[in-house]
Amino acid sequence: MPRRLSPVHVLLDPENARIVGVIDWSDAFVGDPAYDFGGILAWQGEAFAERVVALCPRDYDTDLLSRARAYALRTIVGTVQYGLAADKPSYLDAGLFWLRRFVDAR
Repeated sequence: MPRRLSPVHVLLDPENARIVGVIDWSDAFVGDPAYDFGGILAWQGEAFAERVVALCPRDYDTDLLSRARAYALRTIVGTVQYGLAADKPSYLDAGLFWLRRFVDAR
């Protein structure tokens, strides 16, 4: 199964919480771009993901964000599940924060 962009691959500027880079291209693959937008949506929220899509230099299909939402929810639930199973409170806290934001956006 192909891997997708994960939080460990995204570099953030701590001064203004902006994405400044993406690293670790060993996980790169050709596939549905909604996977990566799903990660962006999960970590940064709906409004940010919509801005990123609008700034992209190519036109994506109209269902991109709909698929990204499904991938985001999978990422969020997986983070909560991992936090519980591995006794990692930071993952659990992050996953629950993302889940509340995701639900509130609906």
